[in-house]
Amino acid sequence: MSRRYGTDLRLVHRDRGSGTVLAVGLVSVLATLLLAGAMVAAVAVAGQRARTAADLAALAAVTESSTGASQEPACEVARDVALRNGADLVRCRTTLGDAGRPRAEVVVQTTAGGRWTVTRRAAAGAVPGPSAVQVEPAAVLGPGGP
Repeated sequence: MSRRYGTDLRLVHRDRGSGTVLAVGLVSVLATLLLAGAMVAAVAVAGQRARTAADLAALAAVTESSTGASQEPACEVARDVALRNGADLVRCRTTLGDAGRPRAEVVVQTTAGGRWTVTRRAAAGAVPGPSAVQVEPAAVLGPGGP
């Protein structure tokens, strides 16, 4: 009987520390997943921030253009709005759209986590009038199908 206990104790001694190795492995996997999730969240937040900055910058540029300002002052206002919303204005263009109404298109950039660059575009202002839009009538489905 003492021989059996001796064999069991040797097996137990060989397995000592295996739980620690397993715990360290699990903690490492969880930490990696947590870090990856944080990076994805940072990029998503930066994308939303860039989208908001682009929309607001385009609206600011078209509003400034509607007062009769040229492209340069309108784009300066757009740059200021983009900066206040945590983004850099990359490109700005104002034009006269349909029926002489102003239209602005902007591109902004921001960074996520200091590593990735997120770029968003936005436009605001005049949209094509009814004469420029081709609308096809929808098919009417009867009881027999198309």
